[in-house]
Amino acid sequence: MPELPEVEVTRQQLQQYVAGSVIEHVEVAEPKILDSPEMLQRLSEISNIHITSCERRGKLLLIHLENTDILAIHRRMAGNLTLLARNVPNELYTRAVFYLLAPNGAEQKLLYSDPRKFGRIGVYHPGELTQKLALLGPEPLQDDFTDAALKHAIGTANRPIKTILLDQSKIAGIGNIYADESLFIAGIHPERYSHSLTDIEIHTLRMAIATTLTSALKHAGTTFGRHKDLFGSAGRNLDYLQVYQRDGLPCKICGNVIQRIRVAQRSTRFCPECQK
Repeated sequence: MPELPEVEVTRQQLQQYVAGSVIEHVEVAEPKILDSPEMLQRLSEISNIHITSCERRGKLLLIHLENTDILAIHRRMAGNLTLLARNVPNELYTRAVFYLLAPNGAEQKLLYSDPRKFGRIGVYHPGELTQKLALLGPEPLQDDFTDAALKHAIGTANRPIKTILLDQSKIAGIGNIYADESLFIAGIHPERYSHSLTDIEIHTLRMAIATTLTSALKHAGTTFGRHKDLFGSAGRNLDYLQVYQRDGLPCKICGNVIQRIRVAQRSTRFCPECQK
């Protein structure tokens, strides 16, 4: 699933290459990807509307329109967005097409493709997303994500720390990849009970989260399966991962074998020496 870095890379590209364009019309080939049946009608109502800006909240893309509506796209497990010239054939598994007229007059199309059809698209009027977005935890790369904010997110829960990192109501945007990577950098075992972390460990973990996400952004995200950017390029962060998908291989720090266990029904990788 695309996590914060992958979604942020797409957001930056949408802001640079799509903001300012006019949505001439929308075609939906698979209604299952819509948030609700009424979204088909709402998508038909955003024809000839300018895109003003592109935002991200957690793993959710928020495309702001000139009529104050918000086009929300959640790629979930395997969704991708691709920007193409209109004369280029659609990708396999294309579920929706946004036909765009760029500010320079170029006729383009923004494809949403998704083989598993788990992603969701919706158009929301002002205020309709407020409650949904309020359920998300703080953004881990913003200045207000302090030691105190992480300590508050952890709270007194008697849960493995990895489950806290995966809980979008606690911290927004972190998934399986960057939870494992952050815990490795912090030297914290993924099954460690969250309430047992000291203030020093909380600080170390917060810094590790920032380091992990910033590095992934620098390398355009991590691609294992379908994730690609707006122009079909894969992320380069795979070569920089320390533990994720490296079970059975030697730890890059100490040489011990990376192990895999299950935490919160998710495959979890860690180094038994570096994360005792």
